[in-house]
Amino acid sequence: MKFRYQFAVAFLSSTYLVAPALAQTDGSSEAKDARDKTEIVVTAQKREENILDVPIAITAFTEEAITKTGATSLRDLISLTPGISAIQNRPGSNLVQIRGVSTLVGDATIGYYLDDLPFSLVGQNFQPDINPYDVARVEILRGPQGTLYGAGSTGGTIRVITNDADLENFAVKGRARVSSIKNGDEGYGVSGAVNIPIIKDKLAVRFVADYRDEGGYIDNSLTGARNVNDFKQENYRVKLRYEPTDDFSLKLSYWRNKGLSGSENQSTIDYDRPVAVAERNRTVFDLFNGVVNFGLGGIDIYSATSYIDYENDVQDASLAGVGAPNRFDIPLKSKSFNQEVRFSQIDEGLFDWQLGFFYLDSETKTQFVFQTNVHGLGLFPFNILSDESKSEQYAIFGETYWNLTDKLRATVGLRYYHDDRSREDFLPASIAGLNAFGLPAKRETNFDGWTPNFNLRYEFVDGGSVYADVSRGLRSGLLQGSTSVLNLVAPRVVEQESVWTYEVGSKWQSDDRRITAEFAAFYSEWKDIQFTLSDFVDFGAGPTLINFVANVDKASGFGFEAAVTARPIDRLTLGANFGYNGFEYDVRIPSVTNAGSRGRLVPEWTASGTIEYRMPLNNSGLEAFAYSSANYSSRRTDYTFGIESSGDNIFMVDLRAGVSSENWSLTAYVQNLNDENQAIVNSLLIPLQYRPQPRTFGLEASFNF
Repeated sequence: MKFRYQFAVAFLSSTYLVAPALAQTDGSSEAKDARDKTEIVVTAQKREENILDVPIAITAFTEEAITKTGATSLRDLISLTPGISAIQNRPGSNLVQIRGVSTLVGDATIGYYLDDLPFSLVGQNFQPDINPYDVARVEILRGPQGTLYGAGSTGGTIRVITNDADLENFAVKGRARVSSIKNGDEGYGVSGAVNIPIIKDKLAVRFVADYRDEGGYIDNSLTGARNVNDFKQENYRVKLRYEPTDDFSLKLSYWRNKGLSGSENQSTIDYDRPVAVAERNRTVFDLFNGVVNFGLGGIDIYSATSYIDYENDVQDASLAGVGAPNRFDIPLKSKSFNQEVRFSQIDEGLFDWQLGFFYLDSETKTQFVFQTNVHGLGLFPFNILSDESKSEQYAIFGETYWNLTDKLRATVGLRYYHDDRSREDFLPASIAGLNAFGLPAKRETNFDGWTPNFNLRYEFVDGGSVYADVSRGLRSGLLQGSTSVLNLVAPRVVEQESVWTYEVGSKWQSDDRRITAEFAAFYSEWKDIQFTLSDFVDFGAGPTLINFVANVDKASGFGFEAAVTARPIDRLTLGANFGYNGFEYDVRIPSVTNAGSRGRLVPEWTASGTIEYRMPLNNSGLEAFAYSSANYSSRRTDYTFGIESSGDNIFMVDLRAGVSSENWSLTAYVQNLNDENQAIVNSLLIPLQYRPQPRTFGLEASFNF
């Protein structure tokens, strides 16, 4: 209640300041330039549109907005978005939920795109947390996006659009920062980008590099080690752009990401993680993407080809019991190839359309190794699992846009997908167990389905519209693992799940562009949810606890999201947003929870507020600025082995201030100013929780020429 009161006071204050701006106008060129900057063009519907004209719930952060927030991770931007939350389960990796749809098993419930590359790995449900440096825009689409973005976008879609190579201008920019964590270690980061036109107006290349060394803040009282959750990451990106004519473009890009961290971010309230064995998390991935755009007979043709080579090696001692001389090692390797082709005709006539084809071939090899210290002689490995999952998908999709009047537009979309899945075990013991149940080492199945979308938008005034949207999302099922098949209750095949969302919303911007507001209300039904259950099986030596995945029905609930941005005076910008989610399980889930329980890891309330003030320093060409954000999320509930546990309400404040010119800036900042240290997620099985990083001070310098 204390945190809700604090945020309510902040929001009411900002609302009081916003209201007088309704009657204000300013005809100065400075004001006009500021108003022009409020127009944000997005490609959420795979076509360029003003964000106010997009009839779905979407939040977009431009490069300027990302710089103002000081974001060094996507999680920083997610915390400023209504209806979405993220948990950093380990450095460099997030578990994201949008509108209550999240998972700990199977494929991701969130579509995640890096430029035109879908970061989709079979059987993996996390999103890599990249540093959004030299990023043109981040778009967060809330609600099922099954028609345009396919299976896996049941909760929504996150799109990271990086800057293309500039065909005209040579440019170089850089950023450096240092930081210090309370009772923790120091950290630093350097980033840079160079743009080189090779043939003016036709061919250019852009190089981006980023390195970060984030200090740790969790100690290990058992071994005496300090700051065991430190994190190092390297990012490299190259983008080539070729446009020989106005009707043809080619873009090639390559990403390289390397991350190395120590322990996970789970600790006691004193930031202690007393595990007996050293831990590590290593991630390396390479991304390749090629995009061709050209026009032919009035039709725009788009082709995107991408490939992912991903490796991750997790070493976690807490899973084996806090304080025990054991550790679980979970190495995995994934490869994914994707091809998408689209044809479209968008001329704002009576009838616009787009038609697309999608293909995905993905595989993931996983091991599960139990390491134990035998008589003090060191760790000895015992292989528990070694298998490979494969997915081969194809889909056809399309949308039609009926511009019934200059104010009314109807959209009808439909997608069909088919997914062939297989899972093969390699350990002799696993194969023998499967054969005993009449199952081969390699099991196969398939899934298919339709994801429609219906949308109606009406513009009631210039800059103001209302919309209604009905959409469906699907997530492929999976084949049960060999260790779970030993449970006779466990299904051999876990079926696909679906989400239907019914939404109404409105967007509005004042004539002088000083106030922008949006609102969305929705009802969602989530059916055949893929959930981890538990049961005891007696193999002759007493009951043994076996975990397995099964479908449960169902979860549903109402929710709403609201956001407002206001500029009551030229130098002051205010923002606030709220999100409410009433998602609950409609039926009892065996061995988990009862009907009426809240959705897993879903905060009921999320909210954030921002304030920015900029002031010229006489006639020096310099400008002073200050920016602050506050974000709140209510407690999240988890269910593990039928044990319900809840985290705490989380409220955090960040502050940035500095001075800038046209080509450089110097900033001082504080993250988690109020030093929030409560549990984001709690667990009664182990005395460790995910907690915010303690108060962190930092300095940042940047240049741009």
